[in-house]
Amino acid sequence: MKLRPILFLVTVLTATGQLLAQNTVLTDDFNDGLVDTTKWTLETPFGDSSVSEASGYVEFQNRGRITSKIGVDAPYEVRGRFQLSNVERSNIKIVLRSDGADLPGASETQGVAVRFQVREDASIANQIAIFHNDLSGTQTGSAQLTTPLSLDQWYDFRIVDDGARVSLFFDGATTETLGLDTSWSAGNLISIYNREGAAAGSSISAGGIARVDRFSAESQAAGTGTVPGTINYQGRLTDGNSDPVTGNVSMTLKLFDAATE
Repeated sequence: MKLRPILFLVTVLTATGQLLAQNTVLTDDFNDGLVDTTKWTLETPFGDSSVSEASGYVEFQNRGRITSKIGVDAPYEVRGRFQLSNVERSNIKIVLRSDGADLPGASETQGVAVRFQVREDASIANQIAIFHNDLSGTQTGSAQLTTPLSLDQWYDFRIVDDGARVSLFFDGATTETLGLDTSWSAGNLISIYNREGAAAGSSISAGGIARVDRFSAESQAAGTGTVPGTINYQGRLTDGNSDPVTGNVSMTLKLFDAATE
């Protein structure tokens, strides 16, 4: 049984100012045992590719891939968490601004890719990267970060796309972890997949597994007007490992006039 985290609702008094409208375009907790084909196009391009859903997450092997059927236009943000398992040289890519079309060779998709991996083929480095995946089959416009990642560990991600920059806020960070200035786009879909395996010629990443949970995409549109006198904020309570907290707990609400860790 998957534990349901505590849901909470907070009402906050506000001042007047600019109103930012958020609209949830796509959300999936991957908790019904089958990939929802009303939301996703499912693809298994190679003989050893697979996509499955169980235990509250979607699991990818050997370039299994899902692509959103709903387009999301900037500005927007995507949230969720991922886990890599079984093979260190595998990876997971969340491709924004995608057209969903195959790239030559290893059956990737065009778009701006945010990649997570435990290690590169030759070294333990560049575990996080943002770059263009385009029809040339090369990765261009790259921003990279070396930071330790481990197998079988859940990591939270928040990716903001304002149309001119793609920014990653990794594992709960409140300031940007990595960003790439780019206005290039192939489309407005979102693709998620992991690295290819032996059937596509990559024996060192064969059997690699990637998992994603709690995925959502929210569009953001700034407008003018008066902010309502109150704001309702709803969330889910989890512990330091992102596992749901159940039972009775005490909560303290603090408000700050500037960003803080």
